[in-house]
Amino acid sequence: QRIKFHKKTRPRDWQTFEEPYKVSELLLKIGAKFELILIDCLTLLVSNLMLKGLKEDTISEEVNSILSAINKIKAKAIIVSNEVGLGIVPKNNLGRDFRDIAGKINQTVAKESDEVFFMVSGIPLPLKLRKEKS
Repeated sequence: QRIKFHKKTRPRDWQTFEEPYKVSELLLKIGAKFELILIDCLTLLVSNLMLKGLKEDTISEEVNSILSAINKIKAKAIIVSNEVGLGIVPKNNLGRDFRDIAGKINQTVAKESDEVFFMVSGIPLPLKLRKEKS
């Protein structure tokens, strides 16, 4: 129901592509056709790749490939991710590994991004803003 509602509230002209593993390949395929691409969500990608049995270095490679693809395509990109380190430490190894890998991935993407916002209760808190060219 939540997914149906979310899709129903999107603008009608949005196109949706579902790619659970190879987001970088999809970006290279569709990046010339759009002005803006919304990638939602990076933590779901990390989860998908971990459950596929991939290790941190391979997951990092895919994220770096995504960042590289974004730099090669015409479209600008917005990447959505979840902050996973503010809560309790997960009791099981998989949960701790997920939190650690997602946290490192978020840091990598934030470092390479022009702008970074932390959303709290629907309010965007700017963490990193684009530097104006002088």
